[in-house]
Amino acid sequence: MQRIDHGYYNGQGTYESRIIKEILMILLAVAIGIVVVVFYIKDIKARRDTAETNDEAVVTAGPVNANAEAERSTVEREGIVKNDKAIEISDTDNNLVSTAADKNEVKKDSVPYVLSIEHLATACGSGVPADIRTYSGDISYDGQSDTYNFIAAYDGPCRIDISGMQYDARVELALYDEFGKVVASDYYCKSDYGITGDLEAGRSYTVKVEQSKGYTGYSLTIGMQKAVVDLTGLSCYSDSIEYKDQCNKYYYTAPVDGLYRFEFSEMYSGKAVSFVAKDSLGATVAINGYCRNGDGVTASDLKAGETYYIEIEQEKDFTSYDLTIWHPKEIRDISEYTFIKDSVEYKEQKNIYIFTSPCNGNFDFEMSELYADAAVSIYMEDRLGETIGANTYCKNGHGFHALDLKAGETYMFYLEQVKGYSDYELKIIKK
Repeated sequence: MQRIDHGYYNGQGTYESRIIKEILMILLAVAIGIVVVVFYIKDIKARRDTAETNDEAVVTAGPVNANAEAERSTVEREGIVKNDKAIEISDTDNNLVSTAADKNEVKKDSVPYVLSIEHLATACGSGVPADIRTYSGDISYDGQSDTYNFIAAYDGPCRIDISGMQYDARVELALYDEFGKVVASDYYCKSDYGITGDLEAGRSYTVKVEQSKGYTGYSLTIGMQKAVVDLTGLSCYSDSIEYKDQCNKYYYTAPVDGLYRFEFSEMYSGKAVSFVAKDSLGATVAINGYCRNGDGVTASDLKAGETYYIEIEQEKDFTSYDLTIWHPKEIRDISEYTFIKDSVEYKEQKNIYIFTSPCNGNFDFEMSELYADAAVSIYMEDRLGETIGANTYCKNGHGFHALDLKAGETYMFYLEQVKGYSDYELKIIKK
């Protein structure tokens, strides 16, 4: 009788043969995987070799000169991304070695390409009221003489006014120094008139009111000179004119060379003052004999560290005022930048920049971000003062072409206020 062992037979062979077949299939799968990995590695290596071959193809035979190698190293080190215009790196025989697009240069992280210049700083001060002394008197007999004594605190003009008199009454109004010398006088003075005399600090003076015609009561005012004020470091100062012939005195040390602007605001309508600024030798550097609200005066060439002396004097009636001092910004080197963000903030402002050309060629200088109602004048000069490019009424989006700039040459770029005030961006484009 035939013996059948169900534990070792599955209808396809013995149990041992089935195990062997499964092992062979696993080994086959592993072999196929190894082949695939080897092929993938070879493919990556081939792609890398192709890329290196393409990079080497842009370099021709011949040694690269030192300047070209330095420029390539700078590009690689600083991460400069350049678009649309070509920098040419040449060998010693002037053969083209490589090109890199660099128009509208954009510099990454470590290399700034935008220069932002802050607005002028604001620092304000204010003056004290004038020292005005008031006295009352009564002329009641012929030849009567009333006297008033004081010591001058500061050098400068003193104003003496008399008011409240009878219409047809007259007095002699006089100012004497400590030696009896007449400083100022009016021998037939009527109501609402007066005299002005220059005083010296520390000296004694006497005011005399003497009867000339009729009898009358009166009110006497003596306006005293205020202290001289140092405006250095301030951009605005509030003060006032409170009596006839008043003269407020200041001094100011210029922080930088250049054009300065002095402007008045917050003055009452119809009132006026005069303005004069002088240097240490007494030469006038700026003057306007009749300044009303919004008016001003320009001093074209003040020197850094020099001290100037300012006098603001009463011209028409009395008023408070704010005096604003606009000084030029420091000259900035824009050679390394593509965009310069700056501003024009006052009348006749002039911003000055230094530009050293990085290469031979043509450049565009273009204005943007100007307000619609603003205009500036822009121009560039070489080291001999010859104009390289200009636009004397430049609006937003306008500019000029500077042709044939020389590598390493330094040029002066000027921007002047023409109309209105505005922030702006100056864009430098290599053509």
